[in-house]
Parts: sequence; C-alpha cells; structure tokens
Amino acid sequence: MIGLAVSPSITNASAAYSNNSWTLARSASNTALAWENHNLPFTLPLSYNGAALYFNFYNSDNDLVPNTNGNDLVLDDITIKIRVSALSGTVFNDLNGNGIKDGVEAGINGSATPLYAYIVKADGTVMAKVAVSATGTYSFNEAVTAGTGVPYIASDQGLKVLYSTANVAVGGSVSAAIPPAGYGILRENVNGNTTGGAVDNTAGDGIINLTNTSTDKTNLNFAVNALPEAYPENKFVSSQPVLTNLGDIPLEGRDPVDQPTRTSWSGRTVILNPPSNGFILKYNGTIVTTDFLVANYNPTLLTIEPGPSTPGNVTATVFTYRVVDGAGLQSSPVNYTVSYATSLPVVFGAIQANLSGSTLTVNWQTVSELNNDRYEIEASYDGTNFIKIGEVKTQSPDGNSEEALQYSFTKTLPGQLAGIGVCVSIGGISF
Repeated sequence: MIGLAVSPSITNASAAYSNNSWTLARSASNTALAWENHNLPFTLPLSYNGAALYFNFYNSDNDLVPNTNGNDLVLDDITIKIRVSALSGTVFNDLNGNGIKDGVEAGINGSATPLYAYIVKADGTVMAKVAVSATGTYSFNEAVTAGTGVPYIASDQGLKVLYSTANVAVGGSVSAAIPPAGYGILRENVNGNTTGGAVDNTAGDGIINLTNTSTDKTNLNFAVNALPEAYPENKFVSSQPVLTNLGDIPLEGRDPVDQPTRTSWSGRTVILNPPSNGFILKYNGTIVTTDFLVANYNPTLLTIEPGPSTPGNVTATVFTYRVVDGAGLQSSPVNYTVSYATSLPVVFGAIQANLSGSTLTVNWQTVSELNNDRYEIEASYDGTNFIKIGEVKTQSPDGNSEEALQYSFTKTLPGQLAGIGVCVSIGGISF
C-alpha cells in the first residue's frame, strides 16, 4: 500500500490546518489501478490576502513492500473548487424612507433603462453580473457565476454588492451605484438590519460591503426613493431694482410621497444659492451663501436687493434653489428669476456706515448716475423692516454723471434704532 498526505499551505493564515491523508492502493503486478478522487474541504480565514495557494504532497511509503511492483505516484487533474455563496436581494422603492422593505413597497428595476446588480472586488473589478428583474429582485449563485467565467469565491476579500444602470461587462470596473432615472439612493440593509451586523453599511452609497462570503445571504436589499422636483419661478418688479420681498412668488416643488402636486414648499427644507449680478439674497435677514440650508422655509422671510457691485444697466437677477423631501433627497437645481421694469439709475462704488452711540454716519461713492434725483436712506434693526430716516439730493445738475461723486449723510437715530446695530439702505441697496 502507499499513503498520500495533503496539506494546504496558506500564506498569512490566522488558523492552522491539519494534514489530510488517504491510503492508496498499491498494485501487486504491473496492472494499472483505477484513479481515485479525494476531496479536501477547507475554509480560508477572512484575514487571508495571499496571492496564491500552495499544496504539499507527501509519499508516506518509505520502505519497499515485498512482492509488490513499484511505488510510483502520479497526480493528475487536480481541481481546486471553492464554494460559491448564493447572494440575493431586492432594489425597492422605499416610500417611508426607513431603509427597510415593508410589505407595500414594490421592487423597482427602472422602466426605461435596465438595472444591473454586480459583485465587485475591492478595486471595483466586476466578478459577476445579473440583470435586476422587473420586480426588483436579483440573485447570484454558482450557475450564474459559472456563466460569467469569473466566479466569486470565499477567498476574495473586500467583495461588494451594488447596483447600477451602467452596463459593464465582467472584468470591467464599477465603483459607484447609479439608481434608475428619477430616483435617489437612500440606504442599504440586510434582513432589515440597517446598522451593520453582517455587512459594513455606509448608508446612502448603494453599496453593501461583504465581511463574510462563506455562507449564503438573502435580502441584501437596496432602498431608493423617487426624487423631489423643484419648479422654475419668475417674479416681475415694476420698478428699478430695490429691496423686494419674494413671499408672493414662493419656492415650489412636488414629491410623490410628501407632496404629490406642485405647491409652495413652505414648512419644508430648501437649499438656496446666491444670485447673479451682485444682488444680495437674504433669508430672515441673513445673507444667503453657497448651499444655504433653510430647514423650515417661510416664503415671507426671503428678500432680494441690489448690492454695491450690482451694475447700473442690469434689469434682472437669477438665483438657484433645490427642494429637499422628507427622506433627505434633493431635487435638481432650478432658477428663480427676478426681473425689473428699469435698471438702476446709479452704479455705486464704496459704501460705508458707522454708528457711534445714536449717531449714524453714511459715506458712499457713485461711479455713474443716470436720471437720478436723490438718495433715500433707510434703517432697520432687524434687516427686514426699514424706515426712512433721510435723503440726499444728487450732486449732478441734471441727474446724469459719468464721474465719481462722493456723498455723506449723518443722522441721530430715533429711539427704536439708537444704540443698536442697524441695517442701512440707500436707494434700495442695503448694507
């Protein structure tokens, strides 16, 4: 008889593996023996990151056996087959935004553009690919991966499951999830678990990072939600650019869950961006900066006005806004356009105001004036409600000038404005 011992040598293994041995028949003559098929089951540790697997074979018959012929050993057709785990789940429309597929929430695969599920390596290389069904389900198993020619195996570390409308072949690269048109990524979960556990969840990226590929996994689910929609707005002001409240033309939007019809987005979240042409947009007296978040939008608190850098020949300004639904998804940006009947008669240079006790001093420069009569100075303690505190006549005899002119105004403020910081407005321009 001859014995054969086989032991896998695993680089960087975190666990030891015992030898597996079989006793092989030994021929008593020169007749060939039938091939024997032996299996060696083993599981690689999750820490394994070696480039290859090595198997050592040992002939355990060191002595000649009387009356037998030879002790040659031939190894042929060595097949290493590692178990392929079955992975399945659903891409679904998460109506209530909780990240869990509830009974009334249907799967979705994108009607106009097909949707695909992928298993990728840590570097994004596609290991397996299946089309997401019309009901939003997908399934990977041994038959599927055999068809791709690149089976995913338990030894592959950093595997990810994701979905995308991009049609990428096996061996290509997919690094980010792309939901169907009109939908946004919410989060991922496994069997209702949205906080981790069997997977490493980064909520909102459309990717499930597998921490164990040695067992089958079901309900690897992906929650998407229809995006809200914002609508372009237009407001006409029948005068030159002045401080204008935008409450009568509110920001509007719709959302399939929160608000099915187009209406004012009052009481909901909006994101604002600064206007063009040097105009100043304010919400509740605060100047709007890039991606300015308003959590509980009140249309009456939004104002727009020309700024010191607003050109004198401008008759319109545009700012963009986005609406945000209850699930936190944002619409695409749209324009809000404010048009004026006439342009500013004055192009301002530097403007400066100083409040010392109850005395207000305002100095300003004009670069040019067109048909200008006077400057009205207003003050406000809240940046929203202004009162006129004086006026200054133009220095140009006919109201027209192409030269820089200097102006100054001093006033002891009334009681409700004295002693506190004020917002000053000259001809509709606040600072």
